[in-house]
Amino acid sequence: MVPDLDLLIGTALRAMQDVVAPAIPVERGVAAEQARMVIGVLSLLQQRVSFEGARSIMELEIAIELAEQITPVLSDPGALKAALEAARRGGGDAMNDKKRDAIRKSLLSCLAASIDREDDLDAKAQLLRIVLQVSCKQTSLARAWSMPSGFEPASSDVDPLVALTEAR
Repeated sequence: MVPDLDLLIGTALRAMQDVVAPAIPVERGVAAEQARMVIGVLSLLQQRVSFEGARSIMELEIAIELAEQITPVLSDPGALKAALEAARRGGGDAMNDKKRDAIRKSLLSCLAASIDREDDLDAKAQLLRIVLQVSCKQTSLARAWSMPSGFEPASSDVDPLVALTEAR
């Protein structure tokens, strides 16, 4: 039987809210604060677990797009071309999120190393502009992902997560 993550997270959340948090004595302020933090994290996870697959696919797509735009500008794109090809081969929808995230991280690591090795100052400036331009998508996704945490100062400017993940 495959565990239902929504059920597991919901059960843990209810246990924290209904049993653990109320049992913490008032004089144990740090423990109460930690319990509230765990409740907050579980609430965020509960809201986001259904988007995890779409999130990891979208993040890999953004990394591939970035590598595709960076590769033609590099003086020596060999390593990045190989990493990009590996990411394209290994980034299918049927793959699990952890493997997809590992492929994305490997591609981004190679991408960063390739940019760092670039000696041509004009090319490097162009590369940095590309990174800034493409990373706006990643920033939008990260802002939407963390909206329920309540730390977003301009929440009306953030596209809903469902809109971002369905747009792919």
